[in-house]
Amino acid sequence: QGGFQLGLMRKDLETAGSIAAETGFDAKALALCRMLWTDAMAELGPRADNTEIHRYLGGVR
Repeated sequence: QGGFQLGLMRKDLETAGSIAAETGFDAKALALCRMLWTDAMAELGPRADNTEIHRYLGGVR
């Protein structure tokens, strides 16, 4: 059972991305996660449970 929304996780990823940019940290994996999470949220909606990311990623090619 999840209970944490995709939109909330995306907000956290954006915060982490901002911190990485401000500190000059090269966060390629974080950038990929942010992109995939944003795409999943666009398809599933921001209120979808964060566990839905697994189903979404299963369909990404």
